[in-house]
Amino acid sequence: GRPVGAWGECMNSAVIFEFVHPDGCDEPGYEDDGACGQVIAYCSQLGYDDWVGILERGEEAARAELEEAEFDGEGLFFLSHRAPNGLRWRDYCGRLPPLHDQQGLVNGAWGDCITAAVIFEHQNPDWSRLPQYEEDGPAGQVIMFCERCGHEGSLDALGRTEELTHEALNDGRRVPVFNRIYQPIVGLQEAQVVGGPPPEPSGRKKAVLVGCNYPGTKAQLRGCINDANTWK
Repeated sequence: GRPVGAWGECMNSAVIFEFVHPDGCDEPGYEDDGACGQVIAYCSQLGYDDWVGILERGEEAARAELEEAEFDGEGLFFLSHRAPNGLRWRDYCGRLPPLHDQQGLVNGAWGDCITAAVIFEHQNPDWSRLPQYEEDGPAGQVIMFCERCGHEGSLDALGRTEELTHEALNDGRRVPVFNRIYQPIVGLQEAQVVGGPPPEPSGRKKAVLVGCNYPGTKAQLRGCINDANTWK
């Protein structure tokens, strides 16, 4: 009964924001409703009233997990945050070895985790003032957990991945690991016209459309090729 997918990630992020910003309701934009309240209100606004109760239960569960993690004494608070697949980072990374790519960076679950930790630090520049990170920051906690899991041989590569991710975020570039999932919003420009008609097709751009039904596999589908033909 706990929300997963985009809404689950959104609610988890809102709970974390409120947890690490106990005075967040005093910040601009949150005077009338907190982060979690805004997620629930938006869900209802879109007409998903049946999901409101699920989101509220997800909020309660996420708060309980974070409160338990805050006092576990291990100094690994960030590992109690949830990955995009719904697992806590501790559970996701704890069962898998670090993978190294051709550039010597850490990929896989651990690369995913260290990237998320660095992005968290950039999104919360005052993280060092939070009690949960007095001794080690989010990225430092990921590296500490990696060592505790017995992956000492990957610590240098994990530190290098952290360093390059910081550099990419500082420069407004794409992050080096898992850039399909974790990308900062960079290079935004104000739209010249909002709500106007779409531009006339010029015929100068082309696209490759691929429809694959995965025949002969357990995941075989039926309509992908038809969809691609429809888009032509």
